[in-house]
Amino acid sequence: MLLVENIFPVEFLKKHDLGVELYITTQTDLTKLEAVRDFARTLHLQYGGINLAATDEAVRRQSINDIKYGVEAGVNFNIKTMILHPCGVFSSNGEDVGTYGPMIDSLREIADFMAAKGVTLSLENQVLRHPDLRIIAGCTSDEWFQLYKDVDRKNVNLTLDTSHAASASAHEDNLEKRHEKLWEFMAHPELIGHFHWSDARLETDDCQYADIHLVPGQGDLPRDFHKAILEHSAPKLFEQNCTEEELEAGLAFAHSL
Repeated sequence: MLLVENIFPVEFLKKHDLGVELYITTQTDLTKLEAVRDFARTLHLQYGGINLAATDEAVRRQSINDIKYGVEAGVNFNIKTMILHPCGVFSSNGEDVGTYGPMIDSLREIADFMAAKGVTLSLENQVLRHPDLRIIAGCTSDEWFQLYKDVDRKNVNLTLDTSHAASASAHEDNLEKRHEKLWEFMAHPELIGHFHWSDARLETDDCQYADIHLVPGQGDLPRDFHKAILEHSAPKLFEQNCTEEELEAGLAFAHSL
């Protein structure tokens, strides 16, 4: 299943047999999503203003409640797979604001809430930012897989964001090592239930602490890496804010693999 963000007209979706991944926050006007109800397949839950790891309990509880709001809204659209940035911010601008334990507690509570509604929670790996700016959960492959293990819920799987993975791989000192780091995110394909599929650049330093989300085929990620994603059974979101022509080029690239 190939998906796009909710930025394309219905005629385009029908022409290319595409589904849509919705994004719902507490500020979303849900009536504006009705036009793509029949195309809605997955949901990206809120991440702005969220910290499930917060040491401030009021912030943590509000974050949980905001996520639960999105879950309930998604259920109304008959969506069964919902994607969440772990939303565990440990440090912001050099200030300690969160810890790992409360984040795991938060994610377990959310997973249990979703399980009761027959919904799968899919945890997305994060873009690696400069540590002076922000330290967050799940940026490296090891952290991401450990997060899955520690949450320990049957209705939880993983979403691989390839642009985020590139941000963690771009700090190796040569291209071969960068590719090795990238492939580490595919070390456990059986745990991956969803993809945010973008291209990136590892032959340069463009992705160091950056999230560039190129249309597949516009970057230099290995062709066999793209092919492994295409051949995986999980749904794949083309996660780019792009024109119809650019997206069609990405679809052509995918079909060429």
